[in-house]
Amino acid sequence: MQKKILFLACFFVCGGLAAQRYPFVRFSTENGLSNNVVYSIFQDHKGYLWIATHDGLNRYDGYEFKKFLHNPFNKKSLAGNMTIDITEDEQGRLWVLTNTDLHRYNEKDESFERYVLPVGPVNHSNQSASKMINANNRFLLLNLFNGLFAFDKTTGRFNPVAVLATPNEKPDLFALPFFKDNEGNILVGEAPATGVVAFDSATVSFTKKLPAFYQRAKWENETVTSVYKNKKHDLVYGIQQGNKFLLATQTGKKHFLLNRSISGPTVFIESMSEDEQGDIWIGYGNRLFEYVPGTDSVIDLSRNLYNTSIGDNFIIKHARIDNFSNLWIGLYEAGLLKASIRKSLFLNYAINQPGTFKLPYSSIYGLIKNPDETVIVRYFGTPMASVIDPIHKKILTPEFKFNPADTTTIKKLFPQFSQVRSAEPFYKYFDASTRLTFNNGQRQYGLYKDRQQNFWAVNFNEFKRISDGRSFNTGDHINCFYEGDNATFWIGSDGGGLMQLNYGTGSLRSYLPRESDHQSISSKFVNAIIADSNTGLWLATRYGLNHFDFKTGLFKMFSEENGLCSNTIYTMEKDADGKLWLGTSNGLSCYDPHTNEFTNYSKDNGLINSEYNRNGTIALSNGWILMGGTEGIDVVMPDSIKYRSENEKRSPPLLISFLKSPDSLYYSLNETVRLKHSQNNITISFAALDFTQPYNNKYLWKLEPVESKWIYGLGKHEVNYAGLPPGHYTFKIKAAGADGIWNEKETSLSFTITAPWWRSAWALVALVAIGIGILTGILRLYYYRKFKRQLEKQRVLLEKQQAVEKERTRIATDIHDDLGSGLSRIRYLGEIVKLKSTQQQNFLPDIEKIAVFSDEMVDKMNEIVWALNEKNDSLESIISYIRSFAVEYLTNNNIDCKVVSPDQVPVRIVKGETRRNIFLSVKECLHNIVKHAGATEANIQISVMDKLVIRIHDNGKGIDWENRRPFSNGIQNISKRMKEAGGAVEFRNENGTSVVLAIPL
Repeated sequence: MQKKILFLACFFVCGGLAAQRYPFVRFSTENGLSNNVVYSIFQDHKGYLWIATHDGLNRYDGYEFKKFLHNPFNKKSLAGNMTIDITEDEQGRLWVLTNTDLHRYNEKDESFERYVLPVGPVNHSNQSASKMINANNRFLLLNLFNGLFAFDKTTGRFNPVAVLATPNEKPDLFALPFFKDNEGNILVGEAPATGVVAFDSATVSFTKKLPAFYQRAKWENETVTSVYKNKKHDLVYGIQQGNKFLLATQTGKKHFLLNRSISGPTVFIESMSEDEQGDIWIGYGNRLFEYVPGTDSVIDLSRNLYNTSIGDNFIIKHARIDNFSNLWIGLYEAGLLKASIRKSLFLNYAINQPGTFKLPYSSIYGLIKNPDETVIVRYFGTPMASVIDPIHKKILTPEFKFNPADTTTIKKLFPQFSQVRSAEPFYKYFDASTRLTFNNGQRQYGLYKDRQQNFWAVNFNEFKRISDGRSFNTGDHINCFYEGDNATFWIGSDGGGLMQLNYGTGSLRSYLPRESDHQSISSKFVNAIIADSNTGLWLATRYGLNHFDFKTGLFKMFSEENGLCSNTIYTMEKDADGKLWLGTSNGLSCYDPHTNEFTNYSKDNGLINSEYNRNGTIALSNGWILMGGTEGIDVVMPDSIKYRSENEKRSPPLLISFLKSPDSLYYSLNETVRLKHSQNNITISFAALDFTQPYNNKYLWKLEPVESKWIYGLGKHEVNYAGLPPGHYTFKIKAAGADGIWNEKETSLSFTITAPWWRSAWALVALVAIGIGILTGILRLYYYRKFKRQLEKQRVLLEKQQAVEKERTRIATDIHDDLGSGLSRIRYLGEIVKLKSTQQQNFLPDIEKIAVFSDEMVDKMNEIVWALNEKNDSLESIISYIRSFAVEYLTNNNIDCKVVSPDQVPVRIVKGETRRNIFLSVKECLHNIVKHAGATEANIQISVMDKLVIRIHDNGKGIDWENRRPFSNGIQNISKRMKEAGGAVEFRNENGTSVVLAIPL
């Protein structure tokens, strides 16, 4: 089964053929794989990893396996679940082979177009051994269980492929892997026949006529099972000799690989491919080999496969190296194995290392460099220590007890101890917990000689000068320090930030983080300090790398967002090129201040540690750097590491997998996605397709116009947005993988959330029209009401004017009727008096009449004035006036009068005209009693409810309705006045006369 196995970025100059250790990780159905029988692995042009299994097709994005399975109710699904092989054509279309059909994958809707496999001339029982390769723009070649076919992609037809061999040969190419070189030539071995055949697209056949390069190979008499040529044109091929399987090279050398008993069909080498150095990798059975053309040698790497839960109980069905040097091995009934196979860039000392690299303990407590470049290694949890010689790659003393209080041992270990002139034993300058080191100020604690040649004892939180005993207390744990100009110690503390101690003046200044100031130090925990020439300091902190500028006093932070593998930095060293090596809580970063770039390393690159310890780093004079961590010591050899050139540094392919709303899922994201207003809660899934350490892949994203700044995420591969308002959005994202290199250009996704219908353009027009109509109606109603109010005002004004005119007319009429007639009488009587006086007649009776008429006129004038006065427009006033008038008038005419009225009279307004009509009606009734009733007494009852009711009763002779006087108008006048007041009158004969006046209030 021919597939590319390995892509290896190896930047370490190897010496020897010792097999490197590759830690494999297993994936199975427990991790989401659809089935543990894996037939084929393929990486498409986008970077997705496709896995063909016995029960379904899988697509892996570094975080999860997406399954594609047969659906009996969907003809666009796979025709069957037994997927065997996968390839991709020049147009980027994915082709999937099952045991019954060939399928073309449609990415837009994640569907498959089926092509039923043809009936062939043979029938091998092992369907899973079928092979497929993209031959050219027109053909796919299929080596099926029932024959050899070329599928025409333009017509969708299968064409039989002939093998033009010699008459005495009977080649059966079934199960043998195709090989396609960079020039497009396709070759396949002829086992069990001998030699190799090549594909001729013109005749659609395999022939013995080979391209010129392959005609030099001496394989015409060999049973060839597989062929491979690397980029350097090194040709190798697998051959079978009985039970032996060998690898033949163009030098003529045959490398024995393994023995295997054979029964049934020919057994062959499944996979051969090369890494970027040109080494060729071979997978067979449960064995893994690496062929090194430079030395014409084979390395057996099989033991690397056996350190998982399945041991060596598996069969390799296929192997594939992805774009970032991860080796994927598909196993029969055991799932997948994955390992980063980049060759080690480092030397390692650890408890599990072999030979001269084996340490007795694991976690490193501290490293102390001796003048002869040997190194004392101290461990956590034990007083024991070791002495190693990194330059000569040896362990000098595996174990000895390290006791700072043992002066004899200390002097033997550290000859520079003799430079200290002190009356006291040296160890007394140190606390019992002190981690001794004698490196020139770069490490925690110990003996330090300043620029004035004075020795200092550095303790937990104190600098003490040995010559005069002067000490300076920092208050916080001293992690590291650096001596600058002008008698200054720059101190990295454990909680107090960066401190500046002037031991000449004794002044101490602290630099602490301020949340509101992005140019302050990022953490109050500083673990390492290195000078940046004379311009500033590099600070390794628990939150990123900081640069402090002496001139400006400002800090600049570099974090995971800039490519650092972890923000928690425990230790730091600088190499001869000025690059900073940063030991973090999650791997090793190398920062180049000249290019402002980070290069990250992990266990996949050969590190023994994932996490490093403080005080565990030293630099040797040859440029090597020792980094101590929780699992041992990593030795960095900068001169032996070929720093990756620009074309070797790679950012990972970055894909937006899907956009999901509450009721829809979108996979085809090349065009703007349109969502309804109800689909405004969305999830966007993305993946950086570097499978080395997927959960350490870094992302920066923002959703425009909602987010203006990039948002950082580590390992996160989904982001949710809720309650997005209608509008157009662009989601932008970039990523960095294991190399720490960010995408130069972000990946983007555009989508639009449409407004609800009531916010659409036509709805807006309709709403505007409706609004204009409503506004027009309101304005019309407003002006109509305004006009109506004006008319009402005019009507009221007119009515007032008419009322005034009417009142004037009434007053004039009253004056004319009441006062005019009285005055006429008085004038007439005056003329009589004048005449009688001239005739000496008695005129006293006429004088009395004039007096009576004058009194009547005064009373009528009072009545008119009372009716005109608005102060009397109340119910209480009219009742009081009627009562007063009735008593006085009837008493003056010798009639007993009794008036009954309510004690409490409600407040009611009674207008002047109504008051006058009521009063004149009562007056007319009283006048009739005096003039016509012959009564001796009268009773008046006044009551107030919703009406004013006045009942007037006398004990006279009553009303003779049959014999009323002609021209008598009293009763008509009363009825008329009550009607004008809005009331009613009732006349009854009841032992006299009763008159009931009722006026509504």
